[in-house]
Parts: sequence; C-alpha cells; structure tokens
Amino acid sequence: MTFFDDALRDQRIKKACGLIPEGSRVLDVGCRDGQLFRVLGSSLTEGLGIDPDLDGTITAPKYQLVQGWFPAELPDGVGTFDAITMLALFEHISPEDQPKVVARCKDLLNPNGLVVLTIPSKQVDAILDVLEKVKLVVDDSIHQHYGFDAKSDTEPVFHAGGFTTAHRSSFQLGLNNLFAFRSI
Repeated sequence: MTFFDDALRDQRIKKACGLIPEGSRVLDVGCRDGQLFRVLGSSLTEGLGIDPDLDGTITAPKYQLVQGWFPAELPDGVGTFDAITMLALFEHISPEDQPKVVARCKDLLNPNGLVVLTIPSKQVDAILDVLEKVKLVVDDSIHQHYGFDAKSDTEPVFHAGGFTTAHRSSFQLGLNNLFAFRSI
C-alpha cells in the first residue's frame, strides 16, 4: 500500500462511519487491517472484520479480524449486526454472486440494519490504471470491476434483495459513491 492508497481508504472510512449509528455491532467485509473499527472508536460496541488477505485472526479489545472470503468463509455463530460495511469491494463481486452476497447481508442484519458501501465510479478504472503505472497506487484488484456502474447497478440488486435506499451520495469530486441500504 502507498500513502495515496491509505489516504483514499481513510476518506472512504470517514464517509462510511458517518452513517453508522453509535453503539452498533459492525461487520466489515474486506476489513484489511481493521482501520474502520479504530476510527469508530468508542461508538463501536463490537466489530468483526473478514478479509482474505489477512494472515490469521487478530483480536483487539472491541473487534476481531478473521481471514476468509465473505460470505462463504464467515465463521459460524457470528450472530447479527446493526451495520455491514463493504468499502471499495462490491464492484469486485461478479454480477452472478452479487444477489447471494446481498441475501447473506440480509440474513446477518438486525431489523432496520444498514449495509454501507462505497463504490468508485466507472471512470475511476482509467484513472487507477494511470496511477498504478506511476506507482502512486498498488492494487492489482482494480482489474476486477466487471464493468460495474455504481450509479445504475447498485440499487437494483439491493432493492431486489429486500432493502430500501437510506442514503446515496457521491464524494471525491464525484469519483466515489456512498450508499446505505436499510433492511426491510
């Protein structure tokens, strides 16, 4: 990771944390190093993060990070959550698997729970290609976006899965999108 990667991640986390109610139990899918939980700080009741790139389980006072792919490798008996976050992740899920991921989110949420996502705009792919070539970002996963268009593709898959849109906005000069979907 580069300084630029971390700065982009930190801005996504800041936007997402603004939508997570205080006192929430949070599942962070694609958690990396657990930074979202550290930013939530005292407003976090408990957190569980899952990421395939972790070397093993990491336990901190208010959260635990586990190695694995969501939803297939989520440990049994994790309970339910007030919020599930997927930051710069949903566009990497194949269109065939997106409804399964949404359904699993629905199963894991408490009533009125939220799924909070950040999804880059389509034009970001070309920008990231250039930034990767000049080594300002290091991310081979940018080539896995499946042509996903956040503005037109996100809401239909969540609405079909039993969610309503609770929030929709853009940030980073319109190059990133913030969504929150409420379980109904």
